[in-house]
Amino acid sequence: PGRLLTDTCALLDARGFRMSPHIGEAGDYVIERAFVAR
Repeated sequence: PGRLLTDTCALLDARGFRMSPHIGEAGDYVIERAFVAR
């Protein structure tokens, strides 16, 4: 579980996209944390 999210982030990062690190900070993509398993 969770591999899809990890793999997708790795693919996007490898292509030069940058995840938005915090609310209010610009990025190329956002991960909806409400659905991330802990």
